Amino acid sequence: MAERRVWIDDWQMQCCGDPFALGSTVTWSTIPVTDRSGFAEFLDEETATGITDYEERHAYEDQELEEIEGVVRSIDAVFCQ
Repeated sequence: MAERRVWIDDWQMQCCGDPFALGSTVTWSTIPVTDRSGFAEFLDEETATGITDYEERHAYEDQELEEIEGVVRSIDAVFCQ
């Protein structure tokens, strides 16, 4: 299985996300990240370019979601104002 680095917005978790921890097996609906420019405001370039997917539970009809399943191997939190 290929490694993924999935970005999850806090509001997605607050709205309807399921808690997870290191070692959890998860199934997420994702959208591939194609434009990382928005991350440049608060992440270093290496971290931003490593993000492969957005976790998305409220997709528009024209967005194709990919369901992925895997084991959480690391968690990084980003805080900004």
